[in-house]
Amino acid sequence: MHGGLHLFSWFCLFLCGLFVAITTPFCSLFRRPQSKCNAESKGHRCPHVGVKHGYNLSFRGGPQHRNHALSVWVTCLRCLQCIRYGEATHPGPNSQAEWSIGTFNPNGLAHRADVVSDLSGDFWGVTETHLSRIGFQKFTKGLQCNKSNFKYVIPGKPCPLRARSQEAGDFTGVAALSKWPCRSLPHSIPPTIYDSSRVQVVGVCIQNVWVTVGIMYGFPKSTTHLHPKFCTEQHLEALIDRVACQTVGPRIIMGDFNWERNELSQLDRLEDLGFVDIQDLANSWWSTPIRPTGTGTRRIDYVYISKELIGLFKGVVVDDAQWPDHSSVAAVFNSPAPELESFHWHIPKQTQWPTEHWNFAFQPQLSTIASKSNGGCPPPEASPTWKYAEFWNQVEQSASNTRVAMGSSICQK
Repeated sequence: MHGGLHLFSWFCLFLCGLFVAITTPFCSLFRRPQSKCNAESKGHRCPHVGVKHGYNLSFRGGPQHRNHALSVWVTCLRCLQCIRYGEATHPGPNSQAEWSIGTFNPNGLAHRADVVSDLSGDFWGVTETHLSRIGFQKFTKGLQCNKSNFKYVIPGKPCPLRARSQEAGDFTGVAALSKWPCRSLPHSIPPTIYDSSRVQVVGVCIQNVWVTVGIMYGFPKSTTHLHPKFCTEQHLEALIDRVACQTVGPRIIMGDFNWERNELSQLDRLEDLGFVDIQDLANSWWSTPIRPTGTGTRRIDYVYISKELIGLFKGVVVDDAQWPDHSSVAAVFNSPAPELESFHWHIPKQTQWPTEHWNFAFQPQLSTIASKSNGGCPPPEASPTWKYAEFWNQVEQSASNTRVAMGSSICQK
């Protein structure tokens, strides 16, 4: 758009100059002479005696006329300087703007391009798309025909064709719909998991913030799937490894998991990594009731956001009127600050450990999770993180005390 307006400005300048170059000689041809003959004003006999003074059809193209054309060019340049094609046409991110990311299950996207084109929101992670390779091509053409604002459609592995069909895919498929620049991200998800057409990892840039998004469609309870809960846990584990563990910055894991919160142990792991579901977050902050997203009272559609996005979280929207069997779930965010806070694991510095007269013995300290029945040690169900931190805290403290006793400085952490 910026380059188009730039070229348009120069094209207008060219037309103005061409107009001046063509019309200036003709204006000279039809120039009206003075009311009194120049020869008569000087006391000489007019050479045009007997000739009626009217329009002089002789060409007069002296320096004055060339200066006149140059002044017109300068005037055109000044006028074109008033054409603004920068910030007014392409403003920067609005600090007060809102944006949303959500998920929904439409039970098939084929022949629903017109419905999707009317959706609000900035980014949607779609599950159970039923889009084969041919179906995906027809769906994107449908969005183009409807002049949809969703310019980016990033599918997962195309769904295999159904039996006796040349277009419709089977009952799987995931995809990302975005109004902002979006692309698929490289991953090392096992082929047996990715080829199931149930997971996808994308990156989207919304309001100058890159967000890594993982989308998953879990296995439903059905006789057609062997061990559906186990397979769902496998897919969720691979997605958490890629999005939550191998990436930093704003991250989201979403989709129709097809299982309740207390039925998936991988969600415990995801929450231990700092992620939180938006319905749970809204309930803890504003006492917003947690609403079911599937049939009956089941909550099986989730949007888990990372720590970086919690500070931007503004609300949750659960719409149960858009799709037949599932409610769409979307998180609304405020535009971020110029520098978004991120969380990193601090790397310890190199230190000089004592080499002599250092005898270390672990001394479990009494704490809220330690029990006297276990001799002051934390119980077996205590977090391994707590045990690890407690051990190394005592190691570093013992090393520092030994170095101080030998006349050296304490250990640098």
